Amino acid sequence: MSSDRSDDVIETVADGLRLQVGDLPGDYVPALLKARPAAYVVGFVAGASRAMDVPVGNHTIRTLERGCRQGLPREGDLGQRLADVATGIILEGDVTSDPELAALREQGEAEGRAFVEDREPPSGLRALARE
Repeated sequence: MSSDRSDDVIETVADGLRLQVGDLPGDYVPALLKARPAAYVVGFVAGASRAMDVPVGNHTIRTLERGCRQGLPREGDLGQRLADVATGIILEGDVTSDPELAALREQGEAEGRAFVEDREPPSGLRALARE
């Protein structure tokens, strides 16, 4: 896999995250740093990667980390903290073993694919942040 293709996925993920929470008031930040939004972000990254024909594997964690840092507000390094939570969810296997997190991952994956295909603005993360 060339780094150009990987960089394209990272930029796409960052764009999608920015569209969802770029204008999110600081009051909602604590809600993002939980397993549910992190599971959605994992799915969004996987969906975007697959839609762009980039395999999902270790690359997913790198894309999560860089996409979150670039796509979410930088105040308090929110992107890095959310990426850490999401990476933990991947490594612990919760995105496949916990039914609620698996459903959120699948929703994120569908939105990630749709975003790549027609730039339809994703909305799942914004909704989770405002719950």
